Amino acid sequence: MQNFFLLLTILFASVPPPLSPLAAGGELECRIADDGSVDRIRVVDLRGKWLFSLGDNPDWSRSQFDDSAWTHVFVPARWEDEGFPGYDGFAWYRIHFSLDDRAFEHPLFLDVGRIDDVDEVFVNGRLVGATGRMPPFPETAYYAFRSYRVPEEYLNRGKDNVVAIRVYDEQLAGGILEGPVGLYEDTSGPVTSVDLTGLWDFTTGAHPDWRGEKNLARAQVSVPARWESQGFADYDGLATYHTSFRVDPDDLNSELYLLLGKVDDLDATFINGVLVGSTGDMERYRVRGDEWQIPRHYKIPPGLLRSDRPNDLTVVVFDGLRDGGIFEGPVGIVTASEFDRAFGKRSWVDVMLDFFFDKD
Repeated sequence: MQNFFLLLTILFASVPPPLSPLAAGGELECRIADDGSVDRIRVVDLRGKWLFSLGDNPDWSRSQFDDSAWTHVFVPARWEDEGFPGYDGFAWYRIHFSLDDRAFEHPLFLDVGRIDDVDEVFVNGRLVGATGRMPPFPETAYYAFRSYRVPEEYLNRGKDNVVAIRVYDEQLAGGILEGPVGLYEDTSGPVTSVDLTGLWDFTTGAHPDWRGEKNLARAQVSVPARWESQGFADYDGLATYHTSFRVDPDDLNSELYLLLGKVDDLDATFINGVLVGSTGDMERYRVRGDEWQIPRHYKIPPGLLRSDRPNDLTVVVFDGLRDGGIFEGPVGIVTASEFDRAFGKRSWVDVMLDFFFDKD
């Protein structure tokens, strides 16, 4: 009898599990969320042959650059395995692709896998993201998988599109090493009226009056992403994010919410100079320990937004230890109805409080 059960165990253990979309074609077709829904769909598969050149030239980011004389390498793979053993330094990757006229309801992201060590990524000549720090003071981010928001207006419908990736490798393996590589539609989050993912201005220190300070040393970082992987490794303390956005006049009459995703650790958030929300003790900079797990959902006061010119969004963040920044989405502005659909209806108490205390 013991041998019979042993045989059954061996037989069932040898049956392979059913294939999931993650395994389709050896590459990510779509990603399945915990609730069984599809949260990311591949639009363009960019895994395969890319154009490649050693060296460094800013002109190589331009979509019009003539790359016909470049060599081909396979992506993802270490460039040492593609004919460049022992090479450390700068190199560029380029690939051309076309896009049809389909409409996208959700944000598009360019996934380019894990890159060793540092990268800057351009779509049709426009910077969409960077991870790590380039020379003269390089900081590696070899451990991070890259996923960068691509605004639809950066893409050419029915025409040639070019992704160009500048890579710096300090030592050992170099290049686009592994992971899914392609353009994806992220269906996991709410449908935003204003999409705020992408490149933001950034500086260390607290600067809530961003527009009023003319001499700030500003960098650009991707949101959402931790600042440690974007040239600010080992930095703890205060930092300030800033971006601007426009609002459709029709949305001014709607009840709107600002979604900032998750922030490590504390934040104070301002729209057009007015504090609209804060999480944690930003007066004494005391971190309780669980603030980084709290999604930031801030109701925008009526009458605060304007449609005739850009609105300013400034987020002051305090990080107490290790990872810091606006590190996880969704990041954008949604209507109350979309907020309820995505996160569950608010209680009648919340609705009544909004009704009575948001009056002018």
